[in-house]
Amino acid sequence: MFADNPNMRGAMLMMASMAGFVFNDSIMKFMSADISLYQSIFIRGLIVTALIAALAWRYGVLRQSLQRRDRIWMGWRALGKAARPSVI
Repeated sequence: MFADNPNMRGAMLMMASMAGFVFNDSIMKFMSADISLYQSIFIRGLIVTALIAALAWRYGVLRQSLQRRDRIWMGWRALGKAARPSVI
């Protein structure tokens, strides 16, 4: 019923995202009582990365049809980004 109406679907997605923010804030406040800020941010990052990867895999957006030449260039780029210190 709601999927047919784009406005209703948008409103539901907006409500879900706001609930996600509330859940994130609550969990961070709960975790910060026991562990340090940096540890809680690291754990949150791991959990969010896993959730986003699962969603991306579920919807099939991780599949890329790159040519071999492009994959090699992307590998070199990733290696260069990992080896180079970050400059702000």
